[in-house]
Amino acid sequence: MSNHLVKGGIKMPSQDQKKAKTININLTEEEYEKVRALAQIRDLNPTAYTRLAALGNRIKPTVIEMPKEQLTIEDTNEVETLKSENQELKEQKKI
Repeated sequence: MSNHLVKGGIKMPSQDQKKAKTININLTEEEYEKVRALAQIRDLNPTAYTRLAALGNRIKPTVIEMPKEQLTIEDTNEVETLKSENQELKEQKKI
């Protein structure tokens, strides 16, 4: 019998395996939210995600959503305007 449960293709230690050591880390609110969000996407809790990542386990990739608005041909004038404004700002910075 295996001593690991498989969750999303990742081997997870069984509940009866004792963990002898604890590592505590301090995160900023922003860092914690990032870990929480990445864990949630993968159907894990932040502790399990952090443990797997720290031990170098392969974690299924993040699904990236396509933007709701796509760049269209009509937007090219706006893009060119932004490029021009950006170049002007770069030139001003040199002065």
